[in-house]
This record gives sequence, structure tokens and C-alpha cells, in this order.
Amino acid sequence: MIETSYPVFVLTLAGDDERRAPLLRQLSDHGIAYRLVYGIDGRKGLSPQDEARVDRKAALRRHRRVLADSELAASLSHRQIYERVAAEDLAGAIVLEDDAVLTDGFVAFLRREDYLRFDMVLLDHWRAWVAPTPPEEAPGYAFHRLALSPLLSTGYTISRRAAAYLLGVTTPVSSVPDWPGDIAAFGAVAVDPRLVDHPDPFVGVSHLRDQRGQSFKTASGAKARRGIGRFFTAAYWTKKWDKHRHKAATRRLVRIS
Repeated sequence: MIETSYPVFVLTLAGDDERRAPLLRQLSDHGIAYRLVYGIDGRKGLSPQDEARVDRKAALRRHRRVLADSELAASLSHRQIYERVAAEDLAGAIVLEDDAVLTDGFVAFLRREDYLRFDMVLLDHWRAWVAPTPPEEAPGYAFHRLALSPLLSTGYTISRRAAAYLLGVTTPVSSVPDWPGDIAAFGAVAVDPRLVDHPDPFVGVSHLRDQRGQSFKTASGAKARRGIGRFFTAAYWTKKWDKHRHKAATRRLVRIS
């Protein structure tokens, strides 16, 4: 058995036994104890109780498109873990989505308890831009300070302090799960090479892909219909400014995924 200072939470949905089976086998084979956390299934809409925990207007302002119910449900599901860390007064948590694939370095990461070195470690990431400074080394991998918030929440670790921050910026929920707030400014790091992998997003079972794809199509259609009118909206110029800032920032950064 591998003893961990943080509990390992596997975020899943009721009825997804087949989906989570490969990950649970990996954890069991390595003697890693875990707890299942049953998230919120938004494929058929949100319940009134869950709806009260989201701010759709703020989400629209932030993302400039209507977030799908499944995206909001995913954010609410991750928020449950932040709540649990606070409610149970845990030192932190190691979080794995149920389709996560563990790499060889993951076990060593747990054995050495390298997650205790930082408030937040992204074990999987995509489009991770990091500061061009020497990373902190560990045998077999390195930790890079994030300069911009990347994508993917397949696997990560959070301290009690990080959980409190994430809980604060998801009250109410107005973002996709990857990532609310500014985890780069908060001090999150990304490990390279990644210690958790994920299935191909375009094949297999995905609770977000179909609804998220429809959301983007709707947003694109609305943009096309607005025509020249979009040049007179605050959202258009905000998006242009964000792209300009991102392009300027990345000239000084290093991308690791």
C-alpha cells in the first residue's frame, strides 16, 4: 500500500462503472487507496438546487458563449471536492477524473509526496505556457511555474489553501472546470513530463464533447448573424484585447504541452 498525506479522489458519475474501471484497476494494482466522488450529471439539465449555484450571465460574459449544462455540471462536480477538503479539514486532495490514465511517474510522485511541495500541481495539462525560469527538479520530472492557466483537469493536486481559493472563485460557478480564477497567479505548477494522461477527446465516451460542441456552433452562428454589428459590442473588443495580450505574453514564455 502507498500511504498518502492527501486522499485520492476519483471524480465519476453514478452508472459509469465501465468508464472508471481501467483507472480503478491501475490504482488497485499499485496499492493506492481511493475514494469515489459522485459528481453531477448535467446531460439532462441541472436541478433547481444546482442551478442556484451557477451564474449563467457571468459565465456568458466570461466565455462569450453559453456554457452547456454538462460543462457547468463538471465545474460543480469539481467544486464538491473543494467543499469536501474544507468540510473535512483535509490537508489537501489528489484529484483524478475517472478516465485518467496513470503514467509510470505517478507512483513515484505519490511515494515521494512531491505534491506537498506546492499548493497546486497539474498532473495533466494542455496548452501549458510556463515561465522561462529554471524549473524545480525531481527524479524523472520537473515542476514549471505556470504563466497562463492551461486546459484539462484530468489530474491535479490541491492543498487546503488552494481548495479554499478555488472554492471562493466558484461561488457561484461561472466557468468551465479548467480553470476557474487565475491559478497561474495563484502559484500553480505543471509537471513535465505529465504524470497523468487522458483518452483521445474525439473518440470514446465523453460527457462534455457533444454539448460543448453544440455550444460552440451556436456561438459561431450567432456571431455570423451579427455581421458588422459585432464590431460595436464590448464583448468583441474584449476578445480582441485578450487575444492581443495572450500573443504578447507568449512571446516571453515556454510551452510544455
